[in-house]
Amino acid sequence: MVDLRIKCLTTDIFLGLCLLSACAQSTSSAPALIPPGTQIEPPMSLPVNAAPPTAMPSPAVTPVPILIEVHPNLRDAQEDGFQLLAGHPPFIVNLSSEVSGGNGQLNYFWDTNGDGVVDSTSPNPGQIIFHDSGEYIVTLKVIDETGQAEIKPQRLVVIGPARTAPGTRGVGQDLARGPTEQVDGMVLSMAAAGVQWARIDFRWKMLEPTRGQFRWDRHDALVEKLRSNHIEIYGSLASVPTWANGKSADTVPKGVWSDAYPPVRAGDFARFTYAVVDHYKDKVRAWVIFNEPNLTKFWQPEPDIRDYAKLLCEGYYAAKYADPRVVIAGGAIAGNGVSMGWEPPESRHFLEKLYYEDARNCYDVVDIHPYVHPVRQGINALQRSVDEARAVMLKYGDSRPIWLGEIGWSTALNAFDVPSITEEQQAQWVTAVFTTLKGPDKIFWYNFKNTGTDPQDEEQNFGLLHYDMTSKPAYKAFSDLSVPLP
Repeated sequence: MVDLRIKCLTTDIFLGLCLLSACAQSTSSAPALIPPGTQIEPPMSLPVNAAPPTAMPSPAVTPVPILIEVHPNLRDAQEDGFQLLAGHPPFIVNLSSEVSGGNGQLNYFWDTNGDGVVDSTSPNPGQIIFHDSGEYIVTLKVIDETGQAEIKPQRLVVIGPARTAPGTRGVGQDLARGPTEQVDGMVLSMAAAGVQWARIDFRWKMLEPTRGQFRWDRHDALVEKLRSNHIEIYGSLASVPTWANGKSADTVPKGVWSDAYPPVRAGDFARFTYAVVDHYKDKVRAWVIFNEPNLTKFWQPEPDIRDYAKLLCEGYYAAKYADPRVVIAGGAIAGNGVSMGWEPPESRHFLEKLYYEDARNCYDVVDIHPYVHPVRQGINALQRSVDEARAVMLKYGDSRPIWLGEIGWSTALNAFDVPSITEEQQAQWVTAVFTTLKGPDKIFWYNFKNTGTDPQDEEQNFGLLHYDMTSKPAYKAFSDLSVPLP
């Protein structure tokens, strides 16, 4: 007979081993398979009034913020050129991203053209081609495993045809450097004379005397005065600060302007241009890149078409990204950009050289300053000069507008070592230029007001007004241009 105590002990050991085996299986990563047809017993009911068992809370997930950088972006453009963010169609952009943070796996959703449709789910979509002009908002949305989402937009500009504001009659005046007490009177006199456009200087050294620190107050006031009198503004971007070109009055030859030296880095000019055009967006609708870069007086130590073309393009794309509707003029060339005889040899044929340097995509209009003597040469000589500039442009298939950014003549005695003209002859020249000359879309008389009182200083006596704001006959001649013909 088997000892019942041994049998019970054996049974207990067997049950214990079975329990251990069941525990081991329950902790296995593989789910237990239930044979088909197996009846699953319902869970045991809790006694009435019994408290349900307390569930163990799952550990809380601390959300980690998602940080997104879309490339190219504004910082990239400020370092490597605004051609990354703005271009002519077909405009090719190489899109990529840098993403950090988030919880678990990240999912990427790119809308590359702002139509609300997901175009790519790759972190780096690569090349995207834009065929139509306009502004586009590229958007990257990143979602992590917890459902946390972050969105990063990036604006791109595909440059379209430029459209200028109406008006053909303009004047030039460096209002920011003139006597402040005369500014209000000059603007009112401009409006009374029917001035439609004013070319004024936005000198880099005045607006950004220290890198990254801008002084807007004076120019803000000028812009508001002109706009309140319904005068459009043509802004000239020039005059390099010493921090940008490494020069100073002590390090340049006597009689040479330190601001005539180009910047060491064209990117500094691009950043300046972007800041200024963005600041005056929708207020200043046309800009010209530098002034008479084909003269040593304004481009030291000597004119350099390659350096100017690079600066022109850097400024053009920066301006177009800041305000796609703005008009950008290239050149501001002393003379007609071909040869008028009075330019030094190194300054001639500057317009054609722009095409050699492949800068033709970096301006909307060509700005020339074709001064001719009103009496000795006259309107026919001026017409030939404009026609010669147009002929060079047409040679390269370029039919864009020509603006006369400067035209006029000084009433100083023996100005430019040629016979003087009287104030009456100056008035006749105003009438001839604005009523007879064919070709230019806009004409800017230089200057609106004399800049000094020395009758022998040729630069001080171009104005339609004397320095004391009294009128020359030329002021009435200009005013008569806005009177409808009978």
